[in-house]
Amino acid sequence: MGEDHLEDVFAAFSKSGIHVRMMQNSAVQFYLVYDTDARKQSKLIQELGKDFHIESTDQLELLTIRHGDGELIEKLTAGRKVLMEQVNPPTVRRLLEVR
Repeated sequence: MGEDHLEDVFAAFSKSGIHVRMMQNSAVQFYLVYDTDARKQSKLIQELGKDFHIESTDQLELLTIRHGDGELIEKLTAGRKVLMEQVNPPTVRRLLEVR
């Protein structure tokens, strides 16, 4: 996803009043994690839907652990499906399916 497209996406988020909590970008996909608000999300989809393919998944949990060790991280996420992970010392963030 090119920089010009990212500019459009972030402008739509700003217009919709939605704050991004986590993101991950590759050459062909862009993942954003944000708090759900049906009214704001509808506005966002209306803004982006004409130019982008949008998929949405609800009932997820974003876990942020600062200064934790591997044992703590595994304990807090044991048995949970991890959909996305970001590791930036000293912080680990995992997007999890709700139990």
